Amino acid sequence: AIFALNAGLFSPNPVQALKCGTAITKDCIGDEDIRYDADAGNDLADQAEVWKILPGLYVFDTYVYDNKGEPRKLDNETGFLMFPLKSFMNITVSGSRFYVHQYWIANNAFTGVGGCLTGDGWYTST
Repeated sequence: AIFALNAGLFSPNPVQALKCGTAITKDCIGDEDIRYDADAGNDLADQAEVWKILPGLYVFDTYVYDNKGEPRKLDNETGFLMFPLKSFMNITVSGSRFYVHQYWIANNAFTGVGGCLTGDGWYTST
């Protein structure tokens, strides 16, 4: 067996970065780039106008196509009508967080049988 010992693994700070703005490094990015302004907040709505107008509930029809570009009207495996799907998407911006929740409703091709509801959601944060 071969054993290797790295003394840095046992020290409290095994890796240290060079400080910016010294004789051997470049100037600090924050000194030149407004994106790194210490006074800038993390609130998305303060950073760009789009974050103020994007939030809300969107209701729309989604059209599904197959790999040949043809409308996928009926899912033969499930019996659900896929063309169109009724879609609901809620977008929320809260501080530095961006949330999206989306739901799709498909009718069943057979009368008297319920449809299908599926959903998805994601979020990101700065």
